[in-house]
Amino acid sequence: GGEDRVIDSPPIMGGEDFAFYTDRIPGCFVGLGTYNPALGATHSVHHPCFRVDETILPLGSALHVAFAMASQSQVPA
Repeated sequence: GGEDRVIDSPPIMGGEDFAFYTDRIPGCFVGLGTYNPALGATHSVHHPCFRVDETILPLGSALHVAFAMASQSQVPA
């Protein structure tokens, strides 16, 4: 479940070096949304008033674990 919460966003012209990594190895860039007006988490990461809705952190951690496990299944023995 949760596919309805995934947004495939169009390319942006941000100043990010990540593209150089994916020139050499396959990868993807994931933005974990933390927008939550009830907690005052309404600004983007580079804004001085940025706040993280910490209730999303377990999901972000699980996502990284899933990426690591998936990558291990692709490593030759």
